[in-house]
Amino acid sequence: MSAADITAGLRKLPQDRADISMRIFQIPPYNVNAAHRAPVTQIANVHDTQAELFMVLEGTGSIVWGGKIVGATRTGTNLAGKTLENGTTQKLAKGDFFIVPAGLPHMFADLAPGGLSVMQVYLPK
Repeated sequence: MSAADITAGLRKLPQDRADISMRIFQIPPYNVNAAHRAPVTQIANVHDTQAELFMVLEGTGSIVWGGKIVGATRTGTNLAGKTLENGTTQKLAKGDFFIVPAGLPHMFADLAPGGLSVMQVYLPK
């Protein structure tokens, strides 16, 4: 899939959702998606059985990791909650590349107007 195809696909997605994605490709057990995160309140996550590898395609914001999830609820092998308490914040911009290891609480925050678009690869533990 070309960069132009990914950009066009992301523009077709609803731009008002906290997190919405499109599949780029899948080679089991790996999934590669492009996702758009709107500049609205995001949720905190922990994935017990997979890491996530990200690359920022467009926009700016922050990733917050570590700390404790506030109001955590479990769905299968994932925890989700309202926010992170005592996490570490790292600014993000186009081209930044980072990994979130399995078991590490994380969330996006401080998203600029227009939101943040990322490529994400799910890596099984």
